[in-house]
Amino acid sequence: MINILICDDEINDANIAKACIENLLNPKNIAYNVDVCTNATELIEKSKNVNFLFLDMEINGISGIDMGLKLRTLKNQCHIIITSNYQKYLLDGYSIKPDRYILKPYTQDQFNMIMEPVFNEYLNENRYIMDEKIPGTKIYINDIYYLEYSRKYTYLYLHNRTIKTPYSLSYWKSTLCNETFAQCYKSILVNLKKINYVDKQDVILQNNVKLPVSRFYKKTFEEAWINEMSKSI
Repeated sequence: MINILICDDEINDANIAKACIENLLNPKNIAYNVDVCTNATELIEKSKNVNFLFLDMEINGISGIDMGLKLRTLKNQCHIIITSNYQKYLLDGYSIKPDRYILKPYTQDQFNMIMEPVFNEYLNENRYIMDEKIPGTKIYINDIYYLEYSRKYTYLYLHNRTIKTPYSLSYWKSTLCNETFAQCYKSILVNLKKINYVDKQDVILQNNVKLPVSRFYKKTFEEAWINEMSKSI
């Protein structure tokens, strides 16, 4: 469930933002909730469990920048999308570390172009696996650095822990076939997003782990990695 809050004292602008969010997310069958607030008091009250905040830069005479800074001091790490009629707030807005800046008025196509990558990235980072054979464990896909098959088990290596699973590497290749993973060795599957660089014989991950790259998998592995890198350019 994505919890979204729109903070704007112009109800028409808030309704436009709400409609754009619905038109973008409804076809994707994504579970979400949208709420609207019109003042600073409501913002603080409603923002506790919010994932995305669409924040106007002027709310009843109060600076949206000040409200955003207040949220940050409260350790609220929600994704902030600045909305404003004035481009002059663009530079000042970056003090609250927003994800995007949307200049009003905007069309649905403009909204989609700006926000679709942001929502997609959020969903990618928060996808997880729950499995009855790995009880009590929620495995966030984005936390996996690599998987290695050894002695009838596949081990998932995450940032700060290792998970032993009773599955083959083929099972995990199938399970993660739509994710950013590629095989660099007969027993190793790597998260392409966790790669620092690849040299002639090894792949070096962001946590400085070095893994072998075999001749058999080298070409397809490097092609998959280059393709993934190109998406972020």
